[in-house]
Amino acid sequence: MENCFLNPPTTISVTPNEELDNPTRSLSTQLLRQLQQPSKFLGQPKSAALDFSLTMKTAVKFKLIKRLTPFLLFEFILPVIFIYLISTGKEVNVLLQLVFLLFLEINVMVFDFAFWNYFEGKRLTRIWLLEAPLVFLIIFFIV
Repeated sequence: MENCFLNPPTTISVTPNEELDNPTRSLSTQLLRQLQQPSKFLGQPKSAALDFSLTMKTAVKFKLIKRLTPFLLFEFILPVIFIYLISTGKEVNVLLQLVFLLFLEINVMVFDFAFWNYFEGKRLTRIWLLEAPLVFLIIFFIV
């Protein structure tokens, strides 16, 4: 059984700009000539593939902005509110405030996911109309 991978090829295709009748050119110079032309060796990048990757990046950015809801915004603002309440020095137990912060964070996150899954993320105006008054009520009773 003969190993065909170890034997060098007898003919190498010549690029169009070279002469076909050049028997004096050695095999190594032909290989070097072909490797020096990366466009034929590697292939040209396709513009459709580049356009697809750009559209995917913009789609991901739009998807993140689309997912923004009042409860999700409130999740990021709530720790700042509690830091403000603790720093003002009201006569309330700090440990009780931290437990209340964790309770609110977890419940607001669960309700946000529940509303998002119930409306399947399609009715953003209804989600905003449900969540925005609840966020304002929570802020009113906390502060």
